Amino acid sequence: MSLDPAQVQTMRILRGTALAVIGVTVFAPAAFAAKPKLYSVSLTGSVKSDLTSTRDLPPPGGCVGSASETQHFTASGSLSPRAGAAPVASYSRLIFKARLGSPAASYTVDTSGGYSVDPSDPFPPDPSVCSFTPEHKTLTCKFLSAATRRSGGEYALLPNRGKYQLYYNRAEGAIDCGDDDELGARTLLGTESPATKLRVKAVKRLGRGKHVTVSGSVHTLPFIDNVTGGETLDYKLTVKRVR
Repeated sequence: MSLDPAQVQTMRILRGTALAVIGVTVFAPAAFAAKPKLYSVSLTGSVKSDLTSTRDLPPPGGCVGSASETQHFTASGSLSPRAGAAPVASYSRLIFKARLGSPAASYTVDTSGGYSVDPSDPFPPDPSVCSFTPEHKTLTCKFLSAATRRSGGEYALLPNRGKYQLYYNRAEGAIDCGDDDELGARTLLGTESPATKLRVKAVKRLGRGKHVTVSGSVHTLPFIDNVTGGETLDYKLTVKRVR
């Protein structure tokens, strides 16, 4: 059985937060004749990613010296709500749409340092083997239409330890910076999904026509080793029970 991109992303988030299916809060089923409860979710705010990765580049055999590569990725966008209502989905998630507006991103790769022939090598290589030229490269990043289209991209709120965790509910992510991308593919609420202040109990207790609103700012650290920075979300969330 194949999974759609939303299911793939949800399973990725579940693994990342060490949640098992049995550990996820489950909403009680409605009576047989009752229609399922419907909830609308409004997300307003902004999100910004700023990640830097630096790694050593070992010299070729017969060469000495040091060199390194630094990758720097930034991305940002505003978040605006889109109308809609849906029943509680699998894993007790609330699924909704929001649009990523004013998207901007940059990605640079820089190398620095130098090598030379190892004077202690009894069989030194040709000097060209140890040649090193520092480089500056800019990757072209594009935002995928599924995230930026006028109708909005799909997001999810997943119960986690009594509160909801927010993430973009598509496995392919919101941004594509090409094959050399090591930082940006899962940003803008991808794998680095933040925990919000919205409590599961507050949503479960909502009567028809009632709503709950929370706001805040949360910084999520990178999920990749040896990467500094992170993703910052400033948000206002409103959940309303419409049926």
